[in-house]
Amino acid sequence: MKAKSLLLGAIASVCSVGSASAAQLTVYLTGHVTGIYDSAGMLGGQLTVGQTLTGQYTYDTGVPDHDSSWNYGDYTLGNSQGSVRLSVGSAVFESDLTAPYWRYEVVVHPPDQPGYQGFIRLLTSGYRPLANGAPVNDVQIDFDDYPGDTPSSDALPTSAPDLSKFSQANINVTGYNGTNSYSVVFAIDSVSTMPPPDGGWVISPATGSFSRLQRFDAALLLPPGSQVQSMQASVGGAPLPFYYPGSCSLTPPNSKGQPTIICPNAPYSLPDGLSHIDWRVQLTDGTILNKAVDWELIP
Repeated sequence: MKAKSLLLGAIASVCSVGSASAAQLTVYLTGHVTGIYDSAGMLGGQLTVGQTLTGQYTYDTGVPDHDSSWNYGDYTLGNSQGSVRLSVGSAVFESDLTAPYWRYEVVVHPPDQPGYQGFIRLLTSGYRPLANGAPVNDVQIDFDDYPGDTPSSDALPTSAPDLSKFSQANINVTGYNGTNSYSVVFAIDSVSTMPPPDGGWVISPATGSFSRLQRFDAALLLPPGSQVQSMQASVGGAPLPFYYPGSCSLTPPNSKGQPTIICPNAPYSLPDGLSHIDWRVQLTDGTILNKAVDWELIP
């Protein structure tokens, strides 16, 4: 019986280790294009400087460190242990888990001493081509600290990097074929382990019923990093006096990087009863955001 108990304990221990090694970290990020180098036109004009980026990267936090030195962590992942997806305008850079040239490596380098550079670096290869057929070969995600204060060890991060502790955070995307190549540089504006809201933005208040005597402002919390050109609300195709620029104002980004459009005294412009309100926001990169809410005003 004792031997059997030991055996069962060993099996349980192995299962526990196996499940721990499968822990997944997903980091959601936003950013914007800072540089495009595409003399051959491989990208087909899909990207422009300033365009907003959204995306995420995922990796298994249980992979071992293949570098025995104290100041370098080298974590190599198989194609079932990590992925990257970045979206900007009509372009999507997405990992291809079946790619024969797959690579996903996380390198963590704490500074050798104060004043020396530290960094966290994700080196990845093996991506689906873009919709226009342009290849996507490599994506490198860098969190760099030049004063040399971060990271504190070579351990694989199990949470999103704290951007306030890094001098800069960038993403470099490159694609090439036998004759031409391109590269795109993004600055990372925000990172979080919390997934963004549905569609990346919300309208507040949400669908609901309200007393006619209630006072509230309409608020559109937009995707982090959005650059707004205009906004218009309507009911049944008829424009409402909720628009930007104009009766509504654009506020600076909140702590999650979301710019917000505020339309004051929203009930004053609506009739009694149920209104199905369509909101249309156009960003400076040409992206159109559409969302609707149903507000019932009860007299």
